[in-house]
Amino acid sequence: MAQRLLKDPSGIKFKEGTLFPFIVEALRACQRRCAENGMPVLRGIQELTLPANATFLSLTSTPALNSDFVLPWQLEEKIGGTTGKYQPLEKDENLLPDVDRTSRLRLWNWRGGSILFIGATRAVDIKISYERELTAPQFLTDTIPIIGAASAIAYKAAGLAGASTEANFEDAIAGVISSEVRANQFKPVRRIPYRYR
Repeated sequence: MAQRLLKDPSGIKFKEGTLFPFIVEALRACQRRCAENGMPVLRGIQELTLPANATFLSLTSTPALNSDFVLPWQLEEKIGGTTGKYQPLEKDENLLPDVDRTSRLRLWNWRGGSILFIGATRAVDIKISYERELTAPQFLTDTIPIIGAASAIAYKAAGLAGASTEANFEDAIAGVISSEVRANQFKPVRRIPYRYR
């Protein structure tokens, strides 16, 4: 489709291999827009045990964040090795306070590609809800990992390759996002009654 948008349907000027880097970059732009709108396809969950006194997690720490990790959305904790329920950690936008460690992590902060903690006096099981990076296509025959996004990616790739298709990309990606929103509108929800006391 990108070749057609570039008015080169036979692939004389823009061969498929030439367009491939633009397609990968267009996928990343599409992913970024979908992530900004909270599409579930980009949500990952990781559970791991953080050792006692550990103060950070990154892609290279031990234990490490998953290789598809982009940024954290929410963290929960429970005492390591127990069957209790996870409790949410509080996100601290400032520098973490200089306080004594307890058996819980309590706070977290996202800085420079690492999740920072005060540390806990014992091992803690944590569950991380995060934005994940979708696997980029390696071959022209690979499937697009965002359902319904082929047109948006084609418009963006054509735009990156030199055609003026940015407005079409905006319309196409808005369609992908709104279809996801519509799909989620029909999920059953249990309403909680309001009681006046």
